Amino acid sequence: MKRQQSLAFLRSQYTKFTWYFLVLGWAVIRTFLVKEIFQRNGVNPFIYLVIDLAASVPYAKYTHKLAISYFDKEWKPFKVALLISIVTFYAPDIYILAAARHVPTSIYFGFFLVLAIFSTAAVISVLKRVKPRPH
Repeated sequence: MKRQQSLAFLRSQYTKFTWYFLVLGWAVIRTFLVKEIFQRNGVNPFIYLVIDLAASVPYAKYTHKLAISYFDKEWKPFKVALLISIVTFYAPDIYILAAARHVPTSIYFGFFLVLAIFSTAAVISVLKRVKPRPH
């Protein structure tokens, strides 16, 4: 019964709305960080925000679908959702790399370190949930 309750909660409109709100809110917060760190190096925070918000909507949608398809053991939709989630997760960062000019090495190091940490955490989290479990 607990699994059914978890799935019902995951599928609820409240959960979906909350997840969209958190993802879009995080995009706005990141924009302030990008403005402080990268604006003086050629990154337009308004363009970043537009890209991040545009990527955040499908990111929220497909990470939500990712969780549901995992619990439903629907692997084809899971793989599609995973691919779209990865692309939309990195889209704003790709803009930073394309637009930034004359960025000090220490800022690039920090940028890639943060990307590596969040990417590793995401991959480990997915692998822990996806690996087959003994019955």
